[in-house]
Amino acid sequence: MACTTSHNLVMSKRVLLFTFSLTLLFALLGINGCSNRAAQAQKLFDKGEYQKVMDNFSDLEIGRRARAKVAEELVNAKNYSEVLANYRDTPAAFKAKNELARQLFDAGRYQAVLDSFPGSQFAASSRDKLVDSLITVAAFDTLFKRFPDAPRATAYKDSLSKVDLEAAKKLKGKAKEEAFDLLLKKWPGTASYKEASRLLQEIRSKAGKK
Repeated sequence: MACTTSHNLVMSKRVLLFTFSLTLLFALLGINGCSNRAAQAQKLFDKGEYQKVMDNFSDLEIGRRARAKVAEELVNAKNYSEVLANYRDTPAAFKAKNELARQLFDAGRYQAVLDSFPGSQFAASSRDKLVDSLITVAAFDTLFKRFPDAPRATAYKDSLSKVDLEAAKKLKGKAKEEAFDLLLKKWPGTASYKEASRLLQEIRSKAGKK
């Protein structure tokens, strides 16, 4: 009985040792395999064969670097649309957006720049061009509606509201009060609005004392 128990213990130890050895062997093979894949990918990368790296080693970090390189090559080849279609997550996508925005800007398609590439470096310039065009044709209502915060729009708004304010001041009685009321509806947020509000309050305050 004792011999049997001892034999079983020896067998169990051998099985455990064998299992551990196999596990260690597979682990080493796995590490070696990963190391070989990384080395293969690096060789291809160093040769500039980025597409092959991308196709075969996309799960490795070098695969992501190769993807960025492919996108850069497409930008250099002026294939901007392909970059935006398939490589939007790469740094090259920013360059592609700016190049397409520049093309639209140079063609005078300023609204298209704002619609398609609002974050590009040409967006602000396109906005200024549209503001200028609306001012040129005196389309102030459209200007204030579409670009209320544009510096030139704000300046024109202040200037036009001041004209209305000075005209209202020259009126008498009920007409003056109505002119101030209209100004408050037409020019909110301007310095003239604040002054018209103050003057209207004074008029109504005096009328209430009578």
